[in-house]
Amino acid sequence: MPKYYEEKSWPSLPPEMEADLIKVGITGEGVMGHKNNLEFSILKCPWSLREWASNNLPLKIDKKWVVALQKFNISSTPFHVDDFRTCSYNYLLYGEGAKTFWKEEMKGKIVESVEYEKSKWYFHNSCVPHQVANIPNQERIAVTIFKFQ
Repeated sequence: MPKYYEEKSWPSLPPEMEADLIKVGITGEGVMGHKNNLEFSILKCPWSLREWASNNLPLKIDKKWVVALQKFNISSTPFHVDDFRTCSYNYLLYGEGAKTFWKEEMKGKIVESVEYEKSKWYFHNSCVPHQVANIPNQERIAVTIFKFQ
């Protein structure tokens, strides 16, 4: 597993699918988890995204995998470790310009950072302390693919 992140050379989503998913993300309907957290949500998405991912990405997506949207409604998250996944594959749809930072320890120094680009796939290690900062207009929407830990 890469230490913090890794850009993947996987195919981009079709433009019309991206546009439809942005609309789903902006409305914010279909929250799957973190229902009491208005700053971060995992959203249900059309089944067509799961089918596209199964047919186009080099992952063996079975019933253990979640294919969804993640939405941030905040300008910056605190440093944290995800409690529901160790890693994910993410594809930024909306809200480019934010930066993700990692630390080895919660109280340590920042050791890595990246500005994820729109319409590209990335491996994201979420079992080490990380933060998303400078989210434009306090809204960021991405496809996320992961297994619950």
